[in-house]
Amino acid sequence: MVVRNTDILSRILQPAELPQEMARRVLQWQFTQDDRLRLEELLDRNNANTLAPEEQHELQTYMVLGDMLNILHFQARLSLGAADPPVQNR
Repeated sequence: MVVRNTDILSRILQPAELPQEMARRVLQWQFTQDDRLRLEELLDRNNANTLAPEEQHELQTYMVLGDMLNILHFQARLSLGAADPPVQNR
């Protein structure tokens, strides 16, 4: 079984409630415009199968950090009482 960094981070943060000020600050964390442009470039090149090995590693790093940022944002929204409602199956 492969354990991802984001799986571990999610378990660590699961029971925690962030102070409201910290939760608001966490929600402000995001990739810079330059990082978003670089990520878009890497994704386009990945789709075209033209990434160099070091670029594949860079893309993987962006993906892991994006997953971690999503987990932190979710935890912050939970702490503020504004988490997305669960999806209901129909």
